[in-house]
Amino acid sequence: GIDIAMPVIAADSGIMPQTEEHLRIIEMLGIEQGIIVINKIDLVDEETVELAELEIREYLEGSKLESAPVVPVSSVTGQGIDKLVETIISIIPQIKEKQTGDTFRMYIDRIFNVKGVGFVVTGSVLEGKASLGMDLYLLPGKSKKVKIRNIERHGQSVEAVYHGDRAAINLAGLKFEDYSRGMVIASKPFEESLMIDATLSLFDPTSVLGTWSSVIFYTGTFECAARLHLLDKDELQPGQAGIVQIQLSSPSVLLVNDKYIIRNSSNDKTLGGGTIIDNQPLHHRKRTDKLTKSLKELVDATLNSDKISNLVKIELTKVNSPAFAETIADTLGKPVQELLQGLETESSESIKFTKEIRII
Repeated sequence: GIDIAMPVIAADSGIMPQTEEHLRIIEMLGIEQGIIVINKIDLVDEETVELAELEIREYLEGSKLESAPVVPVSSVTGQGIDKLVETIISIIPQIKEKQTGDTFRMYIDRIFNVKGVGFVVTGSVLEGKASLGMDLYLLPGKSKKVKIRNIERHGQSVEAVYHGDRAAINLAGLKFEDYSRGMVIASKPFEESLMIDATLSLFDPTSVLGTWSSVIFYTGTFECAARLHLLDKDELQPGQAGIVQIQLSSPSVLLVNDKYIIRNSSNDKTLGGGTIIDNQPLHHRKRTDKLTKSLKELVDATLNSDKISNLVKIELTKVNSPAFAETIADTLGKPVQELLQGLETESSESIKFTKEIRII
């Protein structure tokens, strides 16, 4: 849901450990547009502001925000604020338009009861579209069905909200006791995940991860303790990337290509993050060469390839039998029609499929 990141760095203190952590998270989430704001310029002289900008430029070298504009401001005097607004407006046309799929999903970050109206939930729309009168499901859990009564976006009533919007949704059928932190509302029930395969980039400079590690897992508003199993190497050093299986202590609704962050078990240090490549994997008890090869193919198919046939092939190897397109589409979080069109366009010789079944 973040199109433009705007890290704010104080002119009198420069880049601090928390700033470094935030910038690494921005990088890991794949956010490509940003503005660096140097605040508190009213407290220092012009030379100090210039030195702060040089420090920032040096730190960002080689990152996705390397070319981001740097705007000095003072939130007290208002100096530079007009320039900041102009900079934001100039970047907006560079934002890639989001594709709105068939499936709506939104993490709930706040829930409250409005007298005479009922329960309202707020959040950032993760994908899809939700409109008035639509039925949604509260997940994970018993897939409780709720109905949209009203929608607001930035305080204005609207007919619908889309991928990337902030939304406040008034839901009929929701009770406060149904909700717990980390739940999502979605347009259809999803199978919950207790185990995932994922890529992992370790960016904390002081940590080394062994074959097994205890961590805290974060995605959206969901948080839980987790066990992390390295699958393609015995040890992960700072700056390295690997493939892991993560066993969660609580169920969550996770889809392929979702991003996540991990912190250490003491919850005082962000270790790294990555992308989910399989939300319903087999349990990998042994780290074989065949498994490593298969996982690397999955990483390539998920992150570096647009070929749907690669993803379908990997799902079919799990069941080792024919499967309905709807089942695989649900697992991959893709519309059935998109999946079938992809297979037809790519003409994969290793996958045979039919679009209809006739009973004679």
